[in-house]
Amino acid sequence: MNQDKLFKWLHPLAGSRLSVLSRVVSENGVNSVGWKQFVTAAGCTALGAPIRVYERMRHGRAIANQKLDPPPVFIIGHWRSGTTNMHNHLLQDPQFGHLSLLQCLLPWGNITLSPLLRRALQKSLPATRPMDGVQLGLDEPMSEDFALGAMTDVSHYHGYYFPRQGDSIFRRTILFEGLSEKEIAQWQETYRYLLQKVALANGGRQLLLKNPAHSGRIPTLLKMFPNAKFIHVYRNPFVVVASTMKLMDRFLNLFSLQQHDWNAVQEDVLQRYQMLMQRLFRDKELIPQNQLLEVSHEEMTKHPLEVLQRIYSHLNLPGFDTAQPQMANYVQSMSNYETNRYKFDDATVTRWTPFLQASIDRWGYTPPADKSPRANEAVSVSGS
Repeated sequence: MNQDKLFKWLHPLAGSRLSVLSRVVSENGVNSVGWKQFVTAAGCTALGAPIRVYERMRHGRAIANQKLDPPPVFIIGHWRSGTTNMHNHLLQDPQFGHLSLLQCLLPWGNITLSPLLRRALQKSLPATRPMDGVQLGLDEPMSEDFALGAMTDVSHYHGYYFPRQGDSIFRRTILFEGLSEKEIAQWQETYRYLLQKVALANGGRQLLLKNPAHSGRIPTLLKMFPNAKFIHVYRNPFVVVASTMKLMDRFLNLFSLQQHDWNAVQEDVLQRYQMLMQRLFRDKELIPQNQLLEVSHEEMTKHPLEVLQRIYSHLNLPGFDTAQPQMANYVQSMSNYETNRYKFDDATVTRWTPFLQASIDRWGYTPPADKSPRANEAVSVSGS
């Protein structure tokens, strides 16, 4: 089974509760593009209801008693800024636990059904992620909003399923605009339950979580975990936006339940970049200095072990000397990995710069000039 067919068949909403599925669909709407995926997801949701009840009864007490101590380490930053790369390097340290793809596919029933689903998908799962060629496996780390999209109506993943409502979904689920205190409290309850479940599956290890959407939720996260540690990864904003547009193209092709206007999507990416970074720049000041470290993706790719050592030192994380050999092995294994390259015409630079200006001013980036031998393979980005 090719990856497009697999991801279209295994829509992330298939792991929902009926109440969540009906609410997000009634609020956002499904048209002819998404009816087959919706019907399949609804069928899986209905069939999974007894499993969800059983899992709550069988494992609910153990999940509720699972402590999140020490609190999580959160990796934040805009999508495609290098958060996955940072996550994968740090997860070479066995002291950390993480949320896996398998847990995201069945957030309500993964303890019960994981062995069955693992056998069913092991051979058919694509070897790499659809947007960047990074290794993909059932145990590979994922962002929590993937799972939250099936557990609650407050998840930015719904913007991939319902792109015509993308702006309101972004504001509501990332910036928490328009949410009542009750709705935020319900989100916190669901999120804590998810993390306790993940921690239980990881033997109580400290969770290392990568979720770009959390860049807009810092005040809420600090209320939940006042002593949490944060790693902010940033990158050339021109590359980030170009790569995010590529991600959106792939994700909308795989998961969208609505027709959408691609020109409008590209405009939305620019506006959301600006909104998210403004919120992040404002709210990161709430994080105590010894609980936050900011690092560029470019430095991380050039000097990964030095950056990792600095992270452990600044955030007072134990175990770097023990984890360093495995981290060094991972760095060596990634030595031949090549990221996508982008070329920007003048019209694009002019069009994008106002939305990226705050990041440009803060970090001093300019549009990258690709003069490498692979320049002719670069992705061309043109203004329109």
